[in-house]
Amino acid sequence: MRIDRYFTTPGGLAHGGARLREARWEGVRLQVPQDWSALEVEMLARHGLVREGVPLQTLRVPEAGVPEWLWRSRPAPGTARGAETSLRQVVGRIAGAWTYHGWKGGYFTEEADARAYHDEMRHMLSARIAGPEREDWARLGLDWAYGTPAGAVPAAKGRAPVAAVRMQESIDGWHTCPAAGPIGDAASGDGFLFTDGTPCSPAAIDVAGFWRQGRFEAEGYLHAVRLWTLTLEIGVATAQHASPALAQRVQDLRPLGLGLANLSGLLMRMGLAYDSDAGRALCAALTAILTGTAYATSAEMAAERGAFPAHAQNTEAMARVIANHRRAAHGAMTGYEGLAVAPQPLDAKACPDRRLVAMACAAWDEAAEAGAAHGFRNAQVSLISPGGPIGAFMACDWGGIDPARALVEDRPTEEGGFARRLDPAVPEGLRSLGYAPDEVARITAHAEGHGTLRGAPGVTPEALAARGFGPRQMAALEEALPGAADLRLVFTRWVLGAEFCARTLGVPEERLADPALDLLAHLGFSPAQRAAANAHVFGAGTLEGAPDLDPAHLPVFDGLVPCGAGRRYVSGQGQLAMMAAAQAFVSGGIARALVLPEGLGAAELRAWQEAARRAGLKSLAIRSDPRLPREAAPEPQRPAAPLPVSPALPAISRPRPRRRGGLPAAASQGPARPRRAPALGAVAAPGPCAPGGAVQLLRDLCAQAAAMRIEDLAPQDLPGAGCARCGGHGPCHCGRGRA
Repeated sequence: MRIDRYFTTPGGLAHGGARLREARWEGVRLQVPQDWSALEVEMLARHGLVREGVPLQTLRVPEAGVPEWLWRSRPAPGTARGAETSLRQVVGRIAGAWTYHGWKGGYFTEEADARAYHDEMRHMLSARIAGPEREDWARLGLDWAYGTPAGAVPAAKGRAPVAAVRMQESIDGWHTCPAAGPIGDAASGDGFLFTDGTPCSPAAIDVAGFWRQGRFEAEGYLHAVRLWTLTLEIGVATAQHASPALAQRVQDLRPLGLGLANLSGLLMRMGLAYDSDAGRALCAALTAILTGTAYATSAEMAAERGAFPAHAQNTEAMARVIANHRRAAHGAMTGYEGLAVAPQPLDAKACPDRRLVAMACAAWDEAAEAGAAHGFRNAQVSLISPGGPIGAFMACDWGGIDPARALVEDRPTEEGGFARRLDPAVPEGLRSLGYAPDEVARITAHAEGHGTLRGAPGVTPEALAARGFGPRQMAALEEALPGAADLRLVFTRWVLGAEFCARTLGVPEERLADPALDLLAHLGFSPAQRAAANAHVFGAGTLEGAPDLDPAHLPVFDGLVPCGAGRRYVSGQGQLAMMAAAQAFVSGGIARALVLPEGLGAAELRAWQEAARRAGLKSLAIRSDPRLPREAAPEPQRPAAPLPVSPALPAISRPRPRRRGGLPAAASQGPARPRRAPALGAVAAPGPCAPGGAVQLLRDLCAQAAAMRIEDLAPQDLPGAGCARCGGHGPCHCGRGRA
């Protein structure tokens, strides 16, 4: 395969040039990126570093036909053993092993392609915009880097969380390999829905990592999907399994488990509400690009290395499933084959980025064309894995396609304490919505607090001075504030001193020993004054009630449950609708539970399960949370204005030949002309693919779409465009609609 570069240059810094600093974890010195938090350091130490048995000196093992820079390593004779201490060791171990096995497997056309792949993967792992599941960071590449064999891969991935119900008719309707056996009860809880007993190691791409300078880097996202599809395919060939029979089954079917993470972080940064038509359309487009591109890449590999062995017995089922995915990408409401429940199609009119709609359609056109010509290398390519295991290590705001969980969190510090941290998606989202820097500062301070008593209402420095507090006591209070979450934990004898509390504040000695003592109440501050001071110092944990914030923008910052002192949250109906938007473009399942109020009866649970079935989900797990009020089970949501698409999709036409730089050959000379996007439903799609050229056409279309700026789109192409508060892209989602 030919591997292009997107993140790196030949001979450049594959790690992105990030500066390293020394950090300590449990007394061990580590080398980590300079901007890493204590939590990120802990995640690396616990789940990324090999903590014992690492040879401190190694020797390269010459191997015929393998470039010297890819030779494996073995422990030097008599060397001492220790542990990994740097992120670069981890990244080098994993990317090096993948490249080595990819070379040995014949996946690279030339050595330059292997070098490009190696650098690109090191960059993505270092930047953590994509990665394998958490347990794999410390397991992968041990044999290549240190001569240490890794443990066997488990035969199946976990099980559904709570009250999981399977929609067998939808599972069977989207089954690509019915001749290989049914999809039973195994491992639906982690998103992997495939023939029983067939394992899959997932990986995920952080979609928020491609939001840069107010724009989604769609071409970089597509590039990452292609390389990670290749990476997981390499992993199929090298994985260890519990038995020869299981290993053979994996080789016959070669399923992959690529997914996306941090959808909520991206939506918030873009200024889009999770529970909105625009949010759901963006999710559908990104998921469609991921799975469609993965299948197109799988067909590209099949052209060079052959389809998976069981493909011949499942050709018709594969073609039907791919065609149904393609119909959904084109927004079709009818014409699906072999499905008891029609999927939720991509709503092109609601999508805030028209480039993504074009890429989604092109990806599935290419997958269908290339698959018909060459088959597919992999029976299954995508799933939505659990948010925690992958997202936590990748430092995602929130995992998978889950709503936000908290806007403000107490994060550990390297000094052993805690510090309040506002999620960076919040200020970025405010800027996308058009707020000025001073407005952003006031709004975010409302959520995360000022961290000081200076300027606090109620419990003011002046009021404290009137009660006997001097500079020494005020300094002690300020020093204690960063590690606390409530003023009651600061106004104590341990901070102020027992003698001061007794003599100056007049607190009896027996009261000082009472853990229920509220010193501020003893000093005469009312509950309202104490609450106002607490909110000033530690923040409300929510944007509700923030100064300068337009109430119409509150939905952008809604979470799974009420955040902090707020009352807003994403309803069960909103959660279900987002899951349905993604399910139409996922090979497997969605590993997240629907979070509902406590105390639901059997009839209510059945109503939610039926709503999930009608929405096209393959399974549903339900988890209760006492913070949520009761709500009724919704009817499944459909696009407000269905696209009038006939059962016959538009004919596919081949674009003009393109040069490697991405410009059409005929447009390489002369001045650039203003361009406008094609009207809805008239997207040009790549045509029949030549061997090895499946993804080149995708990259060509991607380059054309990437060069098209949002402001080039005509108003009739984007209903509601021109709202300055929204940034001028897509339908107005802020509620103001100001030009």
